[in-house]
Amino acid sequence: MSLRSFAARGVRKLRSLVRRHSQEASEPQRNTPPTCDVLYVNGCGPEVAALRRYRVTHQREQLELWGMSTDEVFYIDACAKDVTRGNAIVFYRCPITPGIEQLIEAARQDGKKIYFDVDDLVCDTSYTNELPVVKAMSPEDKAVFDDGVTRNGQTLALCDGATVTTERLATELLKVVPQVVINRNVASQEMVALSEKARASVERDPSVVTIGYFSGSMTHNADFAQALPALVTVMRKYPNVRLKVVGELVLPPELEPFSDRVICASRVDWKELPDLIASADINLAPLEPTLFNEAKSENKWLEASLVGVPTVASNFGAFAHALRNGETGLLCSNTNEWVDALSALVEDAAYRERIGTQALLWCLAHNTTATTGSVLADLFNTNEASINALLPEQEQTRSTIVSSFLAARGFSYSASSYDASSWKHTLLDQRLKSATDALNEDKKLVVFVYERDCGDDATFRYFGYNLVQRLLDSSAWHGVWIFVDELQSASDLLQQASCMVLVRCRIRPELVDLAQTARKHKISLGYLIDDYALGASTAPRIIQAMASDPSNAFEQDFWTGTTERFRLASELCAGLIVPVDFFAQLLEKDEVQQSIMVVSSSLNNEQVSIAKLVANNRTDALSDSRFIIGYFSGTSSHQQDFELVRPTLVRLLRENRDTCLLLGGNLLIDSELLPFLQSGQLLLMPRVDYVTLQYLQAAVDVVLAPLVVDDFTNCKSGLKVFEAGIVGTPACASPSAAYCAAIDNKVSGFICDTDDDWYQALVALRDNGELRAAMGEKARLWAQDHYYGATIQQQIEDACEQLAKLAPATTVGQVAAAIESKHVENWDDPFEASPAFAR
Repeated sequence: MSLRSFAARGVRKLRSLVRRHSQEASEPQRNTPPTCDVLYVNGCGPEVAALRRYRVTHQREQLELWGMSTDEVFYIDACAKDVTRGNAIVFYRCPITPGIEQLIEAARQDGKKIYFDVDDLVCDTSYTNELPVVKAMSPEDKAVFDDGVTRNGQTLALCDGATVTTERLATELLKVVPQVVINRNVASQEMVALSEKARASVERDPSVVTIGYFSGSMTHNADFAQALPALVTVMRKYPNVRLKVVGELVLPPELEPFSDRVICASRVDWKELPDLIASADINLAPLEPTLFNEAKSENKWLEASLVGVPTVASNFGAFAHALRNGETGLLCSNTNEWVDALSALVEDAAYRERIGTQALLWCLAHNTTATTGSVLADLFNTNEASINALLPEQEQTRSTIVSSFLAARGFSYSASSYDASSWKHTLLDQRLKSATDALNEDKKLVVFVYERDCGDDATFRYFGYNLVQRLLDSSAWHGVWIFVDELQSASDLLQQASCMVLVRCRIRPELVDLAQTARKHKISLGYLIDDYALGASTAPRIIQAMASDPSNAFEQDFWTGTTERFRLASELCAGLIVPVDFFAQLLEKDEVQQSIMVVSSSLNNEQVSIAKLVANNRTDALSDSRFIIGYFSGTSSHQQDFELVRPTLVRLLRENRDTCLLLGGNLLIDSELLPFLQSGQLLLMPRVDYVTLQYLQAAVDVVLAPLVVDDFTNCKSGLKVFEAGIVGTPACASPSAAYCAAIDNKVSGFICDTDDDWYQALVALRDNGELRAAMGEKARLWAQDHYYGATIQQQIEDACEQLAKLAPATTVGQVAAAIESKHVENWDDPFEASPAFAR
C-alpha cells in the first residue's frame, strides 16, 4: 500500500481514536453521554413519528454510514449542558424553549455549527395560514398550532443555516438564514429490506389493475382532487381497474358509481406499508399547486419505487425534480395528461413493469442512506472533502453504491465471475510446471520477477501478468512470473531462462543474489518501469505527484529513496523496457548505459472477455438516459490533470441538468462542485478493481483523460483511453504522446488541447447518440487492434529476443556495496528501507 493510501484510509479512524483517548483522559462526568460528531435535537413527538423517522433517524443513519457518530435528544429535555454531546447540533422542527435557547447560546460560544432541519414550510404562519386543514381549525387549536410554527421560526433564526428536503424549501429559508443545504429524503436500510421482501412476496391478479392512493393524512384531500377527473374517466373506461385508498382520505361523491371497485383501508404502521403499496399496479401522487406543497418532498414516489410500482405524479415541486418523466415515473400537468398516463399504464403491463423497475433501480442508486449522505457528511466534516472522505467507510456500502449505479444504467455486474487478481492464486508449482513443459517443447523462457504485495498490482498486471498471457500464443517464447519471496524455491528453473525481467522492483538483497546467479549463467536481466522514476533526479516530480504533503521531510525521503531503489535495481540489468517511444527517446537523451526496448501496456484476456460480456448483458430498456461523463482518477495525484477540464465540466453541468459527471478515485470536491453533488449531477464512486472499472467505463457515455503534458507525463501509457475503448466508450484526452497514439482523432475519440476543444467535443457527444455509438465502436476496434493480441505479442517477443542477446550487466558488485552500506534490517518494510536511500 502506498503512503498516500495508508494515510487516506486511516484519517477518520485516527480522528475517532484521538477523540476516544481525549474522552478517556478527561475527568468523567456523571450522566453525560460521550461526545459525538452530530447531535440531533428532535422537536417532534411520537404522534408524528414518521416525520422524525425520515429527518432524524435516516439522516443519522446516513452520517453513521459515512463514519460519523450521532446522538439524539428530545427538545423538551434539551439544555445548555448538552452542548458537550455534539461537535455540531441540528434542531429538527424544534420550537424555541428556554432550554433550546440556552443550548444554542452555549454552542455559539463553543464555536460549534448549529443547523435547523425541516421538511415543510412550518416556520412562519404566512405559509401555513392558507392550508385548508389550518383554516378548518377552531380558534383555540389554531392558536396552539400557530404558536408552534412561530417558535419553529424563532429557533431557525438563531441557527447558522438549515438542512432541507427540497429546492423550494431552500429558497424560502434562505430569506432567514445565510446557508441552506438540500439533503433529500431517502430510504433507510430497513426500508430497503422491507421493500425487497414485499416485492418478492407480492401476488397480483393479472386480470385486474389496481391504482393505489396512499394519502397518509386528511391534508391530502385537495391533492387527490387534482387527479380525480382523470381517475373517474379511467375507471369508467376500464372495468378491470380498481382503486385502493389507504389513509384518511374522504372519498368524493364522483367515485360513488364505482364504490364496488374501491377498496378503503386505514393507515398502517410504516413497516406494513411496503406490502400494501406492492399490492398495487400503479401509484398515484397528485399534488395541489400551492407554495406550501411545492416545498414538500417526493416520499410517495420513493416508497412506491422501492417496491417496483410505477408512479403517476403531478408535474410540480419535488416530483418534477425527482422523477424522470417516461423513465422513473410519469408527470402530469393537466387532466388530459393524467388520463393518457393512467390509460397507458392500465393497458400495458410491460410498460408498468419497465417504469417500475427503472424507478426501483434509480432509487437504489440515488435515494437510500447507503448511496447518499456525502452532502450531509461534508457539511459536518472538518476535514478536506475528498471523494474518499465523502464516501461511506464500509466496503459493503461502497459496493452497494457501485452496483446500484450499474443496475440503473442497465448493467448486471453479478454476471461477472472474474478474479481481479488471479495471479495471486496461481500456485508456484503450477507456474513451474508450465515453464518446464514449455522448455520441453524447445520454447525459450522469460521470467518476470515482482515484489509480492508491494502496493503496485496495476504495474504487475500490465507488465507481468498480461505479458505472460500474450506469450501463451507464442510458438517461440513462454513467460512465467515469480515473486521475489519465491526466488529460492524457483532457483533451478531460473537457471534455464533465456532472460529475466524485473518489473518495477525496488532494490533489495534477493535481487542482487538473482543478478549474480544470472551473470554466472550468462542470463541477461531487463528492468521494466512505466514511470520516469529512475533516481533522485526524478524525485521532485514523483514527490509532487504522489506525496500527500510534499513539504513533509519523511515523505520527501520516502519517495526520493524509492526512486533511488528503482535506479539501483535497474543497474543490475542490461536492458530497460518502457511503455512508450517518448520514454525510450528521453532515456536515450539521458545517455543511459542500457539498451532500451518498448513494450506497450496492454489488455488481458479477462478485459476483452468482459467487454463482450458487457455488450451482451446490457439492458438498454432499463438504462438511465442521462449523458454521463466519467473521470477515473485512481489517486489524488491527478488533481492537477482534473483542473484542466474543470471549467468546461462546470459549464456543461450548469447548461444541462441531464448532463452528469461521475468521478472515481480521490479528487477534492470543493464549493464549486458541491452544488452538483446536491443536485444529483455529480456522482462519486470509490476506487474499484480493474474488473469493476471495466463496467463503470462501459456505463458512462465518455471517459475523460486530461493530462498536464510534460516530459514526465509523456512517459505514461495510454491505458485510460484503451481500457475505455475496449468496452465501446470513446475518450476525450489531452495531446500526450501515448494518448495521441491511442486515439484516432475525431474517429475513435477526441484529442483536446484548449477549453474550447474540450467543450466542443463533449457537446458533440452529448447531442449526438449516433456519433457516440460510432466512436465507441471505432474505439473498441482500435483498442483491440493496437493493445491486444498479435500486436502486443510481437512487441514482447522482439524485446525478449533483444534482451536475450545482451551480455549481463557488470555493475552487480557496485550495487551490492551500495545496499550493504544502508544497514536496512527489514527490507519488507518500505517505510524503513526506502528512506535509507534518500541520503
